[in-house]
Amino acid sequence: MYDRIQPTALLLGAGVSAGAVVYTLREMGISIPEDMSVVACSITRQQDCYGIPLTAVQIMRQEMAEAALFWLEQMWAGDKYPKKALVPSQLEERGSVCPLLP
Repeated sequence: MYDRIQPTALLLGAGVSAGAVVYTLREMGISIPEDMSVVACSITRQQDCYGIPLTAVQIMRQEMAEAALFWLEQMWAGDKYPKKALVPSQLEERGSVCPLLP
């Protein structure tokens, strides 16, 4: 019928949930990054306690707050059209992602 496709990567939210996922993967015998690549959203101090440094997408919170305030001011001034904001981010490679195969 259908072949089961096993995921090879996970994108995790920040905080305790990332630790729970890392712990569960280990309990299941899944190695990071050999069997499963893991990327977290934002870097927290807690991630150093997981036993493996997680690669993370770091979102620039100051710029995100400034964009939100700008669009709020625009809405208060009467602008009612939907808006998009591009908020800078960076990838911090810490070794939890397996290289892509050729």
